Amino acid sequence: MSTSTFSADVRGECRPFSSNSLSSAENYMGQMSSGLEVSLTTEGLPVLGKSIRLCVKVRNRSNQARTLRENVSAQLKEYNSNPEKSFWKAQKEVHIQANEDLTLHHNIPYSDYESILAVASVVNAAVVMQDSVTNESILSVQEFCMSCLPITLEIEGDSVQIKTEKTAHVTFTNKLDRPLSGAVLSVEGSGLLHGKQEARVDLLQPGTKIEKKVSIKATSHGTKLLVATLSHSNNSITVSRSYHKVTVKET
Repeated sequence: MSTSTFSADVRGECRPFSSNSLSSAENYMGQMSSGLEVSLTTEGLPVLGKSIRLCVKVRNRSNQARTLRENVSAQLKEYNSNPEKSFWKAQKEVHIQANEDLTLHHNIPYSDYESILAVASVVNAAVVMQDSVTNESILSVQEFCMSCLPITLEIEGDSVQIKTEKTAHVTFTNKLDRPLSGAVLSVEGSGLLHGKQEARVDLLQPGTKIEKKVSIKATSHGTKLLVATLSHSNNSITVSRSYHKVTVKET
């Protein structure tokens, strides 16, 4: 039995769902000539449906205490001429002693971005630290892609033969800390399925599963693609999308 657990990346391709996915995130760390360093990173993998956790690290290499104004924000990055949509902002006054390191944590709840971000959305997070005495500013930027909870697709055997039925088992487990009302698990596959197959659950509680078994029958040889999505009535945005490549061989 072949199994895959994938999440869509920014290019619409598939990548394994793991903490290593953050290795492709882009980061810019700012540094002042007066000895102040600022960096912005994500804590853990940013997953659609969960809170986004940001970490700001400030290092004061000078021999004097400083008072700083912190402005941190997050925007949806769009690849067109439209301005970026800022969906979250926070401001804070920060006091840092001479030769001190500070770590500041920020939490962006799902409710702040659920109508803005989708699977594979690219987010630009930025922090600006301004010295309240000199007005000198320092910028640090982190760019990352929203991942998603996995959908598991399993198919009997390692390959599929033309006009031979196989069973595909599709499963989504709600690993969020809240229930999903009107959950819909959909499966599609050109050359494998006739139309869209769906399973529905009125209320998908945390830790519970929604499953769908479908019979696939290939009409031609080659590489086909099964696509599974999970949506719910709380929001029209797809919560998860996964892909499974199917090799179809001649009889």
